[in-house]
Amino acid sequence: MAAAFIIAWLVYRSYYGMILILVTIPIFYRLKKREKGAKRSKALRAQFREMMRLLADALEAGYSMEKAFAETERELSVLYGEDEDIRVEAGGIMRRLNLKVSAEESLYDFANRTGDKDIIGFARIMSFARKSGGNHIQIIRNSIRVLEEKEEAEQEIETFLADKILEAKMMCVMPVIIMVMLTLQSTEYLKPLYNNAFGIILMSGMLVIYCVAALLALKLSNIEV
Repeated sequence: MAAAFIIAWLVYRSYYGMILILVTIPIFYRLKKREKGAKRSKALRAQFREMMRLLADALEAGYSMEKAFAETERELSVLYGEDEDIRVEAGGIMRRLNLKVSAEESLYDFANRTGDKDIIGFARIMSFARKSGGNHIQIIRNSIRVLEEKEEAEQEIETFLADKILEAKMMCVMPVIIMVMLTLQSTEYLKPLYNNAFGIILMSGMLVIYCVAALLALKLSNIEV
């Protein structure tokens, strides 16, 4: 809201321009919600990978699938506490298992709630393995390796793009800084752009171009593996 207030004043120099604040609130909210969701999804994938590792260890120790999930849930409580997403989801899986729902179906239900394509893919593989008599332990180990390789690739991409993302953010800020400097130091230079139809149209067009460029920079820096 503060950024929208500053930009609106710099572009229109009118209180009517503050209407932009009302327009940009849902846009900023959506962007922040998407950013928060991406961070939460990334953390959940790491926690899920740890859950699968614990499940594979329990299966190798001779537990049945249902008892292995119970053991995994206890281990997750120690590692992450009671309020973490993976612990809550593991508790949900156990409740479904206690209601005689199969482990694969419970896992698939959890995967659908997360909406994460990697977790959904793993749940489908586990369901297929149960029907075809596949090696659950080997499937879990292979899935863990795939998730680890994907995370390594994402980290390499983030490292490679870190400087470019910083440059993009600086380029998004620079027009605002330039406008502030001109407003403070050369008020008469910008005066023809305010309080007339031509200036409003021109500044509105520049604002649209600026917003589109900023969104494109944000989208291009968001690369999925």
